Amino acid sequence: MDVDYSIVANYHWGTINENMTEEVTDGGIILVPGPFGFGTGVYVDGGKEQCQVHGGYNEDLDSCSVNPANCLNGFTFTIWSRIVISDQDLKNMNDTDPGDLSYGTVASSGGDKEGHPGIRIYKYSVWLHALVSTGDLYWHTMIPWLTYNDTWTNIGIRWSHPTVDEEGIELFLNGEPVASASTPISVAAAKEPLSPSEMMIGCHRTADDPLYTEYITAAFDEVATWTRRINDSETLYFLGGYSAEFAGDNPEEFAEKLTGADMNDPETAATMYNGLSDMFNTEVATSNTEEVDPTSATPGTEASPTDTAPSSTAMPITKNMKVFEKFVEAFNSATDDSKVPKNIDLQLTKKIFLFIEAASTLFGESNVDKMKTLQMKKDNPGSAKMMGDLTRWIRNIMHQVIYENSTQQIEINKITKNKIVVATKRNVSEWAASNDPYITSPNYKAIGHPVGWNYPIDRAAVCIKMIDADKCGRRAVNVVILSSRTYHLMAPTKVNEARMPPSRYYVIDSRTITVDVTCDPVLNEFGGIDPTVPSCKPTPEAMKRFPVKFKLRHIITSAFKIRSLKFHQEDMDRQIEQRYCAWWNTELGDFGVWDTNGCFMLYTTETYTKCACTQLGTFSVVARKTEPKEVPPENMWLTILRYIGYCVSFLFLIMYIIIVLLSSDLKDMFHVMGVNLSVAVLLGAVFMLVSDVHSIRDDRHTCTAIGTLIHYFYQSAGAWIFTLGIASFSAITSGVIGGRLRVYIPISWGMPLISVGLTYLLFLLDLGEDPRCFISWENPAKYVFFSFQLLFVFVSLICAIVVLTNMSTPALRKDNLIDDYGSFCRGAAMVMLFFDLTWIFGFFCYVRLGFTGPDFYPIFQVLNSWTGLIIFCSLVYLQGDLRWFSLARLR
Repeated sequence: MDVDYSIVANYHWGTINENMTEEVTDGGIILVPGPFGFGTGVYVDGGKEQCQVHGGYNEDLDSCSVNPANCLNGFTFTIWSRIVISDQDLKNMNDTDPGDLSYGTVASSGGDKEGHPGIRIYKYSVWLHALVSTGDLYWHTMIPWLTYNDTWTNIGIRWSHPTVDEEGIELFLNGEPVASASTPISVAAAKEPLSPSEMMIGCHRTADDPLYTEYITAAFDEVATWTRRINDSETLYFLGGYSAEFAGDNPEEFAEKLTGADMNDPETAATMYNGLSDMFNTEVATSNTEEVDPTSATPGTEASPTDTAPSSTAMPITKNMKVFEKFVEAFNSATDDSKVPKNIDLQLTKKIFLFIEAASTLFGESNVDKMKTLQMKKDNPGSAKMMGDLTRWIRNIMHQVIYENSTQQIEINKITKNKIVVATKRNVSEWAASNDPYITSPNYKAIGHPVGWNYPIDRAAVCIKMIDADKCGRRAVNVVILSSRTYHLMAPTKVNEARMPPSRYYVIDSRTITVDVTCDPVLNEFGGIDPTVPSCKPTPEAMKRFPVKFKLRHIITSAFKIRSLKFHQEDMDRQIEQRYCAWWNTELGDFGVWDTNGCFMLYTTETYTKCACTQLGTFSVVARKTEPKEVPPENMWLTILRYIGYCVSFLFLIMYIIIVLLSSDLKDMFHVMGVNLSVAVLLGAVFMLVSDVHSIRDDRHTCTAIGTLIHYFYQSAGAWIFTLGIASFSAITSGVIGGRLRVYIPISWGMPLISVGLTYLLFLLDLGEDPRCFISWENPAKYVFFSFQLLFVFVSLICAIVVLTNMSTPALRKDNLIDDYGSFCRGAAMVMLFFDLTWIFGFFCYVRLGFTGPDFYPIFQVLNSWTGLIIFCSLVYLQGDLRWFSLARLR
């Protein structure tokens, strides 16, 4: 597809200075190389109040240039720019006082938030803003600019008229959408647009102010516009055919390109993260060898002298250890630049610390939700990779520190709002021979307790003996320990399920601490890593003898007292089932998992845990939380349907009981069994409804009592179904129709007492915790109920099938018995099948089996609520002549 500006755009300025009708300059026009393939661009110096202005902009080609309100088809605008973020912008990025921050205009046709129609793209501190105003409404969005600082970047906006659709404004960088705003903001009174129209590059003014203001220092090239909103398939138009890789960044400005400014626009989170990762991931290339330094590139590529040269982006801190020591001392004590020794590259080093500050802010609490959303995508590693990148960057910085004094120790502490970075450099043999071969960090006695960290106790202990002093004694070792205040809030919670029980309720129950130990690489004559020299990495055997030890305070320390009962007043409902010492293993899963392999718990209390791990990396305490005692809310249709079912069942069960009690068949075994079954089902249903009352569910005493009654009466109903099945089976297959009622009664009313007693004996402390007051929340207590109930169901199901299949040849000897009891047994079989089906669903309804599937609760409740009607219809109506209603059979 043709994407050249001159072909696809309605208006194109290939050379900005040749198209402008007015130049606001001081010192003449400065031409600079533009983006690759686009020739020259124009440089304007904001300090000299330089900019480019085109009067009568586009008026001959479209009617909407004066006022976007006339752009019924929307419009699209693009410009290439190279904007510089100053040190003052970085220092003021979190300053809320507008007086301390300067505006800088990229492009403007006179629009603003005060009612002046037009467009406006501008820089405000470290943020890039885009605005479109129709006078009475304006759309505004923004994005951090640091990752694009001082590089040629394409800025594009497209906008749609609100009467056509509600897309609003969208901001594009290098052809990718990065921010948008679909909802306009109203303005009290619309004002006049510029007349004649103007397009300003590098400055801004409105119809009410003839003076140009808000200058910017930047380079610009290739302005293009469309008199419509280009569609999604045409976004390549923004780049105008630019296909080469974007220009590389200036290495000396590396620290300025990232910032941790709070990202208020969630849609910019992904762009900010990708830019951050690109800046972090500059590492030294190495040759193809098994023993390589951790800073090396991926093994398997043959390195040339050029390839193995250290990357120019890796910033050297200073040229020798003594100068660095002086700097650390000066940096920690100085209040202004004048107190720092003159031979220190203060500005360069400040940028390094500013970089750490910026990276720390990206881990801020305001970005937790954004980072979680980002890493939910299958192809995005999210915060775990960002933590690893930060650790590697600090490691590379320490490798740049030239170490010449074998008896001294270099230590640097950097404390930010969300990170404590402690980096130590020392000679291996000197350290190993010292009285204390351990480094324990952070040392809060030395650095104090950081503000906002709530008196941390988290620390790690590293023994330098994990490095072989015989082979590496003359090398310098770098130990980086990074403590994180907020990383646990956004860290992934995936675990190695081969070593930790599968569960959806794993959480990071501590802050995290990262430990990295490496020796300085030995370089060859070309400046690359010498493959013939051991890397001096800690070996697995050494790590087993001298593991990393760490102590982490728990996040979840509270244990809630449950609703007290006399028989377990002191019981505590704990939120945590199990805690694990874990490290982030990048070798497992898509991007890594928390793994317990090689980690051991040394000691744990309610407040903290001490661990030892035989790996290096990021460590935490991972906890498996107790499954929350929550059930989904009941749908209104289900509530109405089951309440109607229970009411209808109550009515027909009472009718059936009264009819049998008044009938001449009261002494008949089958009818007495039917009455007992009806009473059990009726009372079970009554208490099932009572459990719906919120005050009962909230009081554990009452909830336990109601759960016990539900348990007893539905278990009794199951027992009566069981005995009814045995009786019907005996009648149909053997012709036995009486004489066993004295056995059936104690079985049916007595066996449930055994079931209830067992739950009290074995699971007393678990009773009354179910949100629906059904026995208990925990499965084991419910297994007691269902072991009896499913036994009754299984036996009665077999009996019902046998009865129905033998109805054509019953063993009853007399015709009148066949008429009376054959029809009753048929009806009883129908009741048994319905009851059995109901409680099979009941098992899947109440027992949590750990798999996600259909919710059986609505099915069970609907069937259970209509059980009474089924009993009446099966034992009365289905017998054929409704003789139970005959007054002739009443005494």
